[in-house]
Amino acid sequence: MFIKKRFEAKKRNEEEEVSQQPDASAQKPQFDKEVQTLKNQKDMPDLVNALNNLTPDQLDLLELGFGNGTLADKMKWTEEPIAAKDLHPTQNEIDVGKSLSYQVNPKDPEQQKKILADGPVTINLPLVVYDYNGTHYIVDGHHRWSQVFLLNPNCKINSIVFKNSAGDNPQDPADMLRDFQGAIAVANGGKVPSSKVEPGMNIFDWLKDGDDKLKDYLDKNITDKMVDVYQDYYNSPVSKNAVRNSILGNAGIMATSNKPIKNAPSRAVMPQTDTGNNAGLDVAKQGMTDI
Repeated sequence: MFIKKRFEAKKRNEEEEVSQQPDASAQKPQFDKEVQTLKNQKDMPDLVNALNNLTPDQLDLLELGFGNGTLADKMKWTEEPIAAKDLHPTQNEIDVGKSLSYQVNPKDPEQQKKILADGPVTINLPLVVYDYNGTHYIVDGHHRWSQVFLLNPNCKINSIVFKNSAGDNPQDPADMLRDFQGAIAVANGGKVPSSKVEPGMNIFDWLKDGDDKLKDYLDKNITDKMVDVYQDYYNSPVSKNAVRNSILGNAGIMATSNKPIKNAPSRAVMPQTDTGNNAGLDVAKQGMTDI
């Protein structure tokens, strides 16, 4: 009898919880209106500003379209290694200091040898990538990608690859970035984190003017420790100039074959899925909405 009463009480509690949940179909007109308001923010900075200023009611509506929300489009994703040369950047800034500084004075020589050996490697976390008609675009992880690319474009990087986009039709990479920002806003209670590149340190700007700035940087910063990694890997003497020239050659490939997408946004408004214990990524994996 006691077990039966406990079961009946549990069932009543579950029914009460269901009855208290908002009716998604009734809220869909409001949800669609809110989504359209976000879509009207054509530029990424305007969208990020709108997401950062959502009211609690607006955030509640947006949650219906992300994660396990009843109006979210379910996402398909896989984990797979992809060669650095086959990944394309979607932001127009990469900070040299946040990229090469980790390589010219390596803290993990064995990982650097693994990069030279074509990988696969994970630099802290897998990259987040969008597969658009067979071409792979970086959503999050540009600095980690550049760290690998500049040492060895053939090295494979472990990646979380999203195979479909929110909505009925495949979205171009720039639109997919917007959806990820929506997922991050939902995961972080209406706040979208931001990070900037130090003024004058954007490697894409450096490479537009040739490789003189990068050459000077490498001449000043390549350490004996980095040279030792190359010597150990190749099992032969290697000079600092040889290491420098190898990186410059890879930078030339990046400048010609792996340019940022057209109208790529700045670092400041790019998705950062790894904040809050990867909460934004976890939401995106479950479902997103085209905003």
